[in-house]
Amino acid sequence: MQKLGYALGRDKKWQEAADALKKAVALGPAGGEAAVNLAWVYNNSGQYRLSIDTLKPVVAARPDMTAALFNLGTAYGHLAQKGAKNDAERKELFGQAVETLRRVTSLKADWPEAHNNMGVALGSLGRYKEAIAAHAEAVRLNPDYAGALFNLAYAYRKSGDKKKALETHGRLKAVNPSLAERLYPLVK
Repeated sequence: MQKLGYALGRDKKWQEAADALKKAVALGPAGGEAAVNLAWVYNNSGQYRLSIDTLKPVVAARPDMTAALFNLGTAYGHLAQKGAKNDAERKELFGQAVETLRRVTSLKADWPEAHNNMGVALGSLGRYKEAIAAHAEAVRLNPDYAGALFNLAYAYRKSGDKKKALETHGRLKAVNPSLAERLYPLVK
């Protein structure tokens, strides 16, 4: 069931994937992998609160399970961006995203997506110096990571460093010209 659910999720058949993964979770915890995959489906289908509710018990049982922590941190960040009820909840959720993704990077320091997602949450809290450091680490780990280059340039611009923002834009242009084109109005 777990493999079927994951395959359906890869095909973006979210409801069918969720149904299969719920059955896999009910059959037995199997270390939490089925629950992590179910949460991944919830994240990708915009059901961030369900993702968080699914992951909290997994993380409580396995606090060093980086996949569960990464998905939990990502869900907090997405919920803050797209579903927070008010500004106070938005800040709290971004704070939880930072805390959770910091745990991921302390356990698995070579995960560029975790650094990048943490940088987005930090930048959303106005903590641009820390966001720059997180995005820069993501780029150091994967120099062609277009999303991290985009976010790094944006964080530089928000921090007031237009020169570094434009330099990073130039690096992005070499990796992903269309994404660089979308970034330019934000950093010029």
